[in-house]
Amino acid sequence: MVGKYVFVFGAQRTGSTLLLDLFKMHPDIDCTPNDVNLLRFGEGLSKSLDRRQATKLKRWKMEAMGDALDLFIEGGATGILKTVLTWYFDGSNAKYRLHKTPKGEFDLEVYRKLFSEPYFIYTVRNPLGIMASRKFWSQSHKGAWTDIRPGKFDPTVEDTLKYIRIQFDRVLESIVVIDEVYEKAETIGVVVYEDLVKTPAASLIPITSKMGIPLDPILEGIPNLKKPYSSFKINRKKKGLFDSSIGQWKKSLTALEVEWLYKRFVRFCEEYTFKTAEVRKIADRYLIQMKHGWSEVR
Repeated sequence: MVGKYVFVFGAQRTGSTLLLDLFKMHPDIDCTPNDVNLLRFGEGLSKSLDRRQATKLKRWKMEAMGDALDLFIEGGATGILKTVLTWYFDGSNAKYRLHKTPKGEFDLEVYRKLFSEPYFIYTVRNPLGIMASRKFWSQSHKGAWTDIRPGKFDPTVEDTLKYIRIQFDRVLESIVVIDEVYEKAETIGVVVYEDLVKTPAASLIPITSKMGIPLDPILEGIPNLKKPYSSFKINRKKKGLFDSSIGQWKKSLTALEVEWLYKRFVRFCEEYTFKTAEVRKIADRYLIQMKHGWSEVR
């Protein structure tokens, strides 16, 4: 029997990679490696490929390249996505085939069209924790919070807030998507990052129960989980589960940034009409936490 496809969706820094690492320890789940945006890869390849030359190369009759050339010539972006996953899982006997979509990509309709009865798992996290982690990562890897690189000119407050607004809108978009699909049969569940790291059993049991697989293989492997995905260097030698953002947002985000994020989230919760009580409850929980955070830095 061919394993069922499961796709993990979440805004960046919501714990989707950590969830993937946990699922990799389960014998009933076969997972792809992390951070391969197959849709973006397919789109770029389709745009850059010289189909005429590729067709000529196919006439060389190199069997090893035949399937690849057919894929590039005829597949297109979505065809490449499906074919690469099919190739990767070829021969897999696992009950589930799991792929994590990177960088907050939420084009669910593509996956519904390509795969028969796909299932989805979503990850969420306190917006302050998300943005603090994003800022820390950006400063560590790029040297700047915004896309403006040091050496050109120092970003103004307006530049910084514009960049934050763009990034935060993606976080809000993820909440809207999750709210819209929460009660659909294709949705296995929503994993809250803070609950996952504090009480993994309670957080994951609804997920594994719905999937019809035991939780024990994951719980038994957690103490030896090495190098959990984290922006903070002090955490990279740790094992097991921990909240990598506890207290760190106070060091990463300025009072102005915290204030802006809190007020923007308040406005979002006031203007958006939630479709499910469960996602509204998650938003209300984060609203209280963000209000408390804002009070601490005022």
